[in-house]
Amino acid sequence: MSGVLFRVDVGPGIGLGHIHRNLGLAEALRKLDIQSSFLLTNSEHGTSRVARCGFSVEHLGETKTGTIEDAKRVVTSASSCDCSIVVVDSYAVGSAYISHLRSSGLRAVVIADESCLETNANILVNGGAHACSLDYRSVGNDTKFILGPDYALLRPEFWDCSPRVVSESVRRLLLTVGGDDRWKLTEKLVEWIAGRLKVDTRLDLVVGPFFTGEEVIRRAVEASPVNIRIIAAPDHLHGLMMQSDLVVCCGGQTAYELAATGTPAVAMDIIENQSLGVKALARSGALIYGGRPSNDTLPDELDLAFTEAAGQLCRQRLSSSGQTLIDGRGAIRVAHVIQSEF
Repeated sequence: MSGVLFRVDVGPGIGLGHIHRNLGLAEALRKLDIQSSFLLTNSEHGTSRVARCGFSVEHLGETKTGTIEDAKRVVTSASSCDCSIVVVDSYAVGSAYISHLRSSGLRAVVIADESCLETNANILVNGGAHACSLDYRSVGNDTKFILGPDYALLRPEFWDCSPRVVSESVRRLLLTVGGDDRWKLTEKLVEWIAGRLKVDTRLDLVVGPFFTGEEVIRRAVEASPVNIRIIAAPDHLHGLMMQSDLVVCCGGQTAYELAATGTPAVAMDIIENQSLGVKALARSGALIYGGRPSNDTLPDELDLAFTEAAGQLCRQRLSSSGQTLIDGRGAIRVAHVIQSEF
């Protein structure tokens, strides 16, 4: 079969989760000798990450996302890259966009987080823990739906994680809110964590590539009695996850990566499209739900959730349940579906 073009949104307000899950699928397709190219919204960080993985990459420039002009650019790029399949991961894209791709002879695979009334994609993929409960409908009755955590799209480092040995106590904590922090939660979380950790506990703090106000965060770190190390814009968190006894994070792609590695976590939902997924992960026992921040306030549930998760037996249950739910091989399964369908 010919190649696959990934049309992905990435950047401030979106973060890195979309690009990371699509890189996982592209790596799985490469294992099947199917070549992939990327067309991204403007993002130096997204472009460099794709290039470092060995895939060709272009960006949309000033083209407004989700428009017919955007779709036309996809058709042109697909032709130049000899791609007959387009994987689309963008909240801005609607049915008219997908219709344009299909009428141009392309097969359209849509990566989704949310419910939608109708879709006209050839294939719709939602690897969320909540996905099987969503009421998806196909416009032309020809959409193949690939739903549920068996299809969570993760990168190769998460494909074959060994069962985790859980420590007796939390000696190392990881704190991350993702690639973007538009709600300025990191500074509040640094202040919140003071007094909740033992003196010898180490805190690894991730500052994503789309953060603003890093100086405020650094001042909060310097003022904290906690032993904090700042990690700026890492390519991935796999190594940090494997070294951590507990993680405080937000929902989204990171929550599924944590489950695959068996890393116990307390996760908040900072935006609406994370809510169903993170709560479903909590119901499955893969993490503890830490609530939703409101304006300038951390959720009330966070203290209780953190206290519960600090216990060894709780962290052992979280680790085992997470790896039972997410085995990390969702991208491989989706790649085989794409190969067999097209």
